[in-house]
Amino acid sequence: MSRTNRGLALLSAFFVVSFGVAMGFYAYGLQGYAIVAVGIAWLLLTIYFCLWRPSLEVSDNSVRIVNPLRTVEIPWSSVTHVDTKFSLTIFTPFGRFAAACAPQPGQLASRRAVKRAEKEPNSHTALDSGVRIGDLPGTESGDAAALVRDRWETWRDRVRDAAPDADAHEPAKRPNYAVIATMVLMPLAVVVLALQ
Repeated sequence: MSRTNRGLALLSAFFVVSFGVAMGFYAYGLQGYAIVAVGIAWLLLTIYFCLWRPSLEVSDNSVRIVNPLRTVEIPWSSVTHVDTKFSLTIFTPFGRFAAACAPQPGQLASRRAVKRAEKEPNSHTALDSGVRIGDLPGTESGDAAALVRDRWETWRDRVRDAAPDADAHEPAKRPNYAVIATMVLMPLAVVVLALQ
């Protein structure tokens, strides 16, 4: 999980709960409290699904990207390229798949990563050597990309010896129906409660 997303999630949750407490003082009757409670629960779940839950799971045979609305299981045989232009993106013959949990670092995080790299002995400035900002060690996208590339290389070395012509398999894409239902049904519940 991204440190940036985690910080935004905690800050957003704090403001949502504070807003909910303030709205609780203005709510009238049981119906008003129910509207505030469902609205706050919906906002907190949205924060969780969009900022806290996204993840990247790497195994010996595949990489799994859990984004807010969709989960993608990409077999190593399908990976053709790993990029970090805007976020960690895995390219396959069947499309490209971005990971919401590994965004490209902002200016402040990039500067910190460069300063850390400069302090290491026998290292030249990462940006001077042509490394992309998204690939800098110590950043979410850089660390995730290094992990994915390392496992991909390990898989290619292992398979090259066992089965050199491994065919690409289509990634398994699965919508996160529970998230989608929550995003649609909870606001409808607020509207229904307000109309009663």
